[in-house]
Amino acid sequence: VDVVQPSIPTCGGLGQARQVAALARQNNLRVSPHVWGGALGLAAAVHFAASLPASPHTDHVPYPCLVEYDRGDNALRDDLLREPMRFENGCLVVPDGPGLGVDLDMKAVERYRAE
Repeated sequence: VDVVQPSIPTCGGLGQARQVAALARQNNLRVSPHVWGGALGLAAAVHFAASLPASPHTDHVPYPCLVEYDRGDNALRDDLLREPMRFENGCLVVPDGPGLGVDLDMKAVERYRAE
């Protein structure tokens, strides 16, 4: 294993992902959260990545702390938030509002809700 990629929603949440990251750190393995799909998972992954200790991560190329980001059209990522997540200098900005820092567009949530 070169990079450990916990999927926050499926590994048991942020607390369990922190335990996975601690185990990875003990073995000097990098962590990059797996996230594919919705806006809330992306927001959680960005907060998680921002909370990781600097080691073995670094801000130096080619090994910065990375978050997987789907660049294709994705309504569940782009339409569910009142304001989309922002990039600055090629990096996702950690949302700073309450909770995960994002505000859901409830009309969009209703539109995409599965019954």
